[in-house]
Amino acid sequence: MPIRDDTARRNYMRDYMKKRRAGGAAPKQPVSPVKPDLVKPVKPAEPVIDPATLSMTAQQRLEAAIRAHTRKLDAEFAWRVQADIKRLIDEMVLPQYNEEHDHHREIIKSHKGVFDNATYRQILARLHPDTGGTAELFDLFKKLERVLRKPEEKPSNIPPLPKTFEELMAHKRKVDAERKAKRAAARNGATITPVSE
Repeated sequence: MPIRDDTARRNYMRDYMKKRRAGGAAPKQPVSPVKPDLVKPVKPAEPVIDPATLSMTAQQRLEAAIRAHTRKLDAEFAWRVQADIKRLIDEMVLPQYNEEHDHHREIIKSHKGVFDNATYRQILARLHPDTGGTAELFDLFKKLERVLRKPEEKPSNIPPLPKTFEELMAHKRKVDAERKAKRAAARNGATITPVSE
């Protein structure tokens, strides 16, 4: 039962402490000795050096060392970020993208189309703004070409998608090289030859 009177509480604590000092009252929890192998040595604090107290050349060397260390940390961080991005692309982005791409290919393969090529071209010509149609309808109809034309007449130049980050980067390098060759050929007036893997 708690003691509510302040005077009684003070008297109780005074008597309790007298008994403890005299050895009459045992401590509430026994104190276990500390094992020396569990005690960690305490490192002495490194002295703090004010850069202003250093000579000018020492200050410059300190600043250069700090800049070099900062560059090193930045490079390590950038490398870790790139590694994480690569891992996420390999594990999450490309599999999902390939799955959706395969699904869309199956939809395109299973689709029979509505118009043959000649009918599609006639309707497209009638919708053209030069023949009295509207640009909005012409653009809409043109966007639906893959759905409306029959499969045997659809252009099927869909390249295979990369499965890994390395394949993605190899494809990017190939396309960049082809574009560079195409630009160089256009400047020189030569014929274009695609770069093979």
